[in-house]
Amino acid sequence: MEGIVQGVGFRPFVHALAARLRLGGLVGNDADGVFAEVEGPRTIEEFLLRLERDAPPLARIDRVRSWPIPPTA
Repeated sequence: MEGIVQGVGFRPFVHALAARLRLGGLVGNDADGVFAEVEGPRTIEEFLLRLERDAPPLARIDRVRSWPIPPTA
């Protein structure tokens, strides 16, 4: 995710959202913004919808990119 997503509580929000949806994975940040890898029984589309709809008030998401990655085990 790119935009104003660092220093506004975005990573804890992503973690809590994934936990509520019973998704596993990880969340972190790099020079481009915040990244998340999620997996689980719920649809990723629901996660992406809530990610933008329910973001912290000070966050501003300019772009979300997503793509499938193969499982590691």
